[in-house]
Amino acid sequence: MKPPRDIPADLLNEFTLNNRIAVQYRYIDNTSFIDNHKFYNRRDIDDYIDKIRKGETFYYGRTDNFLRQAFTQFPIKNKRIGIIGSQKPLYESFVLAYHGIPITIEYHKIETDDNRLSLLTVEEFEKNPQQFDAVLSISSIEHDGLGRYGDPINPEGDF
Repeated sequence: MKPPRDIPADLLNEFTLNNRIAVQYRYIDNTSFIDNHKFYNRRDIDDYIDKIRKGETFYYGRTDNFLRQAFTQFPIKNKRIGIIGSQKPLYESFVLAYHGIPITIEYHKIETDDNRLSLLTVEEFEKNPQQFDAVLSISSIEHDGLGRYGDPINPEGDF
């Protein structure tokens, strides 16, 4: 489902907190990320793990380095780490590189051939909630509720 070009009229007051927040119109449609079948294969994950252990950074370079520092200072070995939102298995690989247990929650189904990953849809998680030792979200929660990635339109989606 494509995101709406305008805020639905019946939700405008909720999105703007009764007009206390100004609207800046900018249309972004990232539903192409979900149009294709999403599959995380073990070979790519192992490649990411090797690069992570060598100190390479990716799209969010400073964030990647911060995450390395955090996982070194606060070890996650055998800890259940929730990952909120995922477009590729990069942060799952970070968790694996530091010997944690990644559990991903995403709106759309992701399949894998890697038994180290647990990949849940939001619906699956809501039917069977779990607890985590820590939760990781890199540029995901702030998008929830806008429809940008095919998620439901919801003024409180980020909550």
